[in-house]
Amino acid sequence: MSPPLPYPSRPEVYDWAVELQVPPPHTLAVRRVPVDTLSLSIQMALRQHPNLREAATIEVLEQHLEDEGYCSVLVSIGQNITEDQSPSSLWLGRSTGSCCIVVYPELPIKSEPHSSHMNLEEVAMPISPSPPESYCRADRAATSDCSPPSSIAQPFFKFGDEIRMLAQTLLDMGAAKSEAPTQQQYRKLKIFSGTKPTPTDEEAFEVWREYTSQVLEEWTCSELVKRQRIMECLRPPASTTLQMAKDQHADVTAHQMLETLVWAYGRTEDIGQLMKRYYNLCQKDGEELSDFLQRIQAVLWELRKRKRITAAEVD
Repeated sequence: MSPPLPYPSRPEVYDWAVELQVPPPHTLAVRRVPVDTLSLSIQMALRQHPNLREAATIEVLEQHLEDEGYCSVLVSIGQNITEDQSPSSLWLGRSTGSCCIVVYPELPIKSEPHSSHMNLEEVAMPISPSPPESYCRADRAATSDCSPPSSIAQPFFKFGDEIRMLAQTLLDMGAAKSEAPTQQQYRKLKIFSGTKPTPTDEEAFEVWREYTSQVLEEWTCSELVKRQRIMECLRPPASTTLQMAKDQHADVTAHQMLETLVWAYGRTEDIGQLMKRYYNLCQKDGEELSDFLQRIQAVLWELRKRKRITAAEVD
């Protein structure tokens, strides 16, 4: 048995539950229990309370001696219990008329989500503080002027302004921190307009398409964000082409948007034509082997993107 714990207080009941590795919100202590009281009597007395009748379990965990003939008992309830909805005393129904006192653990105060943010907003509001009650004279019933002397009020208002400035600074820092994830750097797409001839600050469509396909595979954002990122890199007439496609199909995906641009600005060869071009490939007179391989890889990669062949078949 643990050392004597006379008359456990609310913090002591909390520590007692933690020591026994029981959730404190599920526990209560009963004081001034006669030492010869059966656990069943305590359980039956607790179940007399309306809010504890349907409790899954009521278990007496441990007892500590208070003084001669009495002890404190820690009880575990199979549910969260609150002091305002549970008994404050127990009548054990003994011939001696024992009335025991119930003590609930003192639980830590949990701050509500964003509560500090809300408090800061209240402090940061540019309100005009009212003067302390002690500044109001007994003659305020005869006059509406209840302002403190200027020599006293000036430091009071200045201190309030400094507090509000500090609160506003903390709010700005919190807003900047909360927006940081949304402003995280990502691999942006290059500008493409579809203008002929290709402007000097842009790349040919096939190069832009290849780059965009790779970036789309890297992005882990939602489909909506992918569509937004594609649109932000386009200029007319390419952006107009996609906007018309989006108007006709609101649920278009990022890959479908890219395919729309392929049909508008890319090669229009079908699978049969691509296969024919592949089989007709041959090394030209004086062509370096590396250049010939690049031409082969370009056609194979086009077939791979069209899902005509697999990655293993490319090799």
